Amino acid sequence: MDFNELFLKVLVEQATKTTLEFIPQEFHRLFGGKKPRAIVKNFLSGYFYREDFVKSLLFSQDWSARIGRTDFIDYDIYKNYYPEDKKQVSLQLGGQSKSIILPFKEEINFVLHPKAQILVRGIKSYSMPRDLEKLTESNLQKFLLIKPNTFDGPNLRLSSLKKIPKGNYECDLEYASYFPQVRTNLSADFRLQSSRVPSIRLLDMGTNKKLKSLDQSIMLNTIGTSAIVYFHKDGNAYFFMKLRKQLGIYENMFGTTSGEVENPQEDIKINELISFVSEEMKREFSYETGLNSSKVIQSIRPLALTRDLIRGGKPQFFFLIKIREVGKKEFSLNFKKSIEGLDEFHDDLIHQFRSRNAISPEFAMNLVYAFQAIMNDKRFETETINLEHRLG
Repeated sequence: MDFNELFLKVLVEQATKTTLEFIPQEFHRLFGGKKPRAIVKNFLSGYFYREDFVKSLLFSQDWSARIGRTDFIDYDIYKNYYPEDKKQVSLQLGGQSKSIILPFKEEINFVLHPKAQILVRGIKSYSMPRDLEKLTESNLQKFLLIKPNTFDGPNLRLSSLKKIPKGNYECDLEYASYFPQVRTNLSADFRLQSSRVPSIRLLDMGTNKKLKSLDQSIMLNTIGTSAIVYFHKDGNAYFFMKLRKQLGIYENMFGTTSGEVENPQEDIKINELISFVSEEMKREFSYETGLNSSKVIQSIRPLALTRDLIRGGKPQFFFLIKIREVGKKEFSLNFKKSIEGLDEFHDDLIHQFRSRNAISPEFAMNLVYAFQAIMNDKRFETETINLEHRLG
């Protein structure tokens, strides 16, 4: 069995296992009757995929299986910690149900609380403590050795988050940069050279293996953002999905547009965080797709603020972006000229696919919130997320 056939076998298992009966009609409906080699090439070089296929990938993924590890992050270690923090979700598709646990702590669910605001008390500059800088120097140097193109760009730190009356929140922010994040969140499981505690993750662990609050954490905890991007065509929703490169995290897993919230310019005052992060998400969308956000985005909707347990509690916003219909040729031309698209994603490198767990945890969590939003809009008051409901 050559690689193309092996990939197709894995792909079909992911798309059909416990969800869809694999029959020729279903295969032709999803893939248009293409030959295996053409399907593989089309899948990895494509940009947008039909809603039913993405849902079946999400439903069929086995989150109890090992994802793997790098020198810096153990993708499975969260299963041994954070007993009260992980997000449990019930999914339903094709008459079957399953419960999954994803490595995110939910701080605010904007689907259930759409009027919630995060008021900014103030912004100051972050300075890493000298002892922490010394302790994590080998983390940074090893990271730069393996990923020499990494640069120390501006990142915005969320240093505190507190609930206040009327369903709102207030926070403190700090001007920071990427290298302190490399030292902490992005190398959470790298072996510390001069500490009794083996990793920065365990050094930052709270009592009873719980995640520490933002104001108590020694992690940098800069703000990340991710968005499900989709458009409608002929009655179907199509989702953006690409294989990520080996940059920060979730390499060689399928993901969506995501990135870091940068520091605001000096003349910009942030009064409310969600609106600022929404604009930052639009910037990331344009950087990674090459499309002009003001011309193609029809709506952007905040879904949730979480903390990514794999990255030691890094704050992560999730969004849902609806765009106008974009053809493959138009998208491809813009994508290849984008500022970050070819840096963040593989475009047509079939040999890079290695994981049976194709969808990254970040992409999966974002999808879950997007489908929860669909059900909420349709007035279905249930904790189980029924993937049969289509994106309106």
